[in-house]
Amino acid sequence: MAREERGVLLDAVWSCGDSNIYPPANPLQIGQLYYSQSKLDDAITLHLWDLKLTQSDVGLNHPRVAAILNNCGLVLDDMNDEKAGDVFKAVLGILMEAYGKDHVDVATVR
Repeated sequence: MAREERGVLLDAVWSCGDSNIYPPANPLQIGQLYYSQSKLDDAITLHLWDLKLTQSDVGLNHPRVAAILNNCGLVLDDMNDEKAGDVFKAVLGILMEAYGKDHVDVATVR
């Protein structure tokens, strides 16, 4: 991601205020765009940034954090990184604690 792109991204994300984890152009959406374009290094950077922002607002064991971690796992898996499996296990743990083992979100973790 070019330095200029990062500046535009920061402006877009912070335009809604620090406490809003769902701004119009949040890191998750842009991370997913980069992932769909196979720009994996940029995608993981934005997913990790989103993770940091969200964890500071909702804590570690929240379904929103699990969704972001799942996206990180998908990127790591495509990068052939061994850590992907551990990330997916963490996602399962968070979702099972939040919803129980029979919830659809638990069944869709990759």
